[in-house]
Amino acid sequence: VSGCPGGHSFCKSCFRKSLLRQNRCPQCRGPVHGLVPNRCAETMIANMRMRCVLAPEEQLAAQDGTMPEQAVGCAWRGCVGELAAHLRSECEIHNARMRCVHAPRQMAWWRHHGTMAEETAGCAWIGRHWERAAHLEECGMVPERCPNGGPGGCQEMHLRKDLAEHMVSTCDFRLVCCKHCGMQSLFVVCDHHEDSCPDEKIECPNEGC
Repeated sequence: VSGCPGGHSFCKSCFRKSLLRQNRCPQCRGPVHGLVPNRCAETMIANMRMRCVLAPEEQLAAQDGTMPEQAVGCAWRGCVGELAAHLRSECEIHNARMRCVHAPRQMAWWRHHGTMAEETAGCAWIGRHWERAAHLEECGMVPERCPNGGPGGCQEMHLRKDLAEHMVSTCDFRLVCCKHCGMQSLFVVCDHHEDSCPDEKIECPNEGC
């Protein structure tokens, strides 16, 4: 898009971020009165040749290195302007049905290589490739590390669906209140604090008191 008297063009999202700081063109510092599409630049970009975003190399780069990708990738080549139509109707990888990356077989891999303490059958979700990212945002079978205690704290791996219960009920690094003074401390050291708490009430040793 463009919007300055000099006709300088920028990525739309980047231009908007710049305008939030100063209502001037980032290049010539001229005033900006509104964003308009740069049709010439749009046409040039739309005619650029590209591979499918689900080509083999892109598929591999999109992984986090923990699990092998099952799909071999799409061999389509075309113009940028044709990509949306290709993904919507032609791409076999984009529309292929697949299991969650935390399905039973993958969960067995986590138990073998990670620190998963709980046996689980894994996630039963099956959907299309383009639906998987949204599913993973809410999948309860994603292994996550307990954040209690910071870098030197708990560090135990639990399934997302069980993590909240662990953090407040069984984690040694959860915060608990002293029964004498009410001060918060880690569960792992709470007993030591309560044994020496100055607010602990004790019986007077004097006879007849």
